[in-house]
Amino acid sequence: TGGARAELAQNLQRIFGEVTPADQVRPDKLAKLGQTPLLAPVVLACCVEKRGGEKIPFVEEIEAVACALQNLMLSATAAGLGSYWSTPPVLGPAAFGQWLGLGADDLCVGLLYLGWPKEDRVRPGVPRRPVEEKVVWHAASS
Repeated sequence: TGGARAELAQNLQRIFGEVTPADQVRPDKLAKLGQTPLLAPVVLACCVEKRGGEKIPFVEEIEAVACALQNLMLSATAAGLGSYWSTPPVLGPAAFGQWLGLGADDLCVGLLYLGWPKEDRVRPGVPRRPVEEKVVWHAASS
């Protein structure tokens, strides 16, 4: 929150510049990394700590965090807040995890932006396709 969002923006830009080959650095992407964290009053860096050892597969840890974030976003919506889960590629390099203070095996799975929508903002309609177009049911053969 507060000034920490500017620090996040600066570090996103710094790490992008460090890990992106010079011929692939796009000024618009660099600018966006510096502006987006300033748009919401709260930005959460959502991370998975690898603590399950061999007993719990790391992918299950990632999936558990994803479920928790979805629940958080649903709760935010129910409270009238807006939320946005962002996964810019700059989160992947070790430099970002080090900046966050993560362990070498830990992972930042995204940045979650939270805030009150602008008063004049009209919520966009999201077209939904019927569930039958998305699910394939397989019946056991007897």
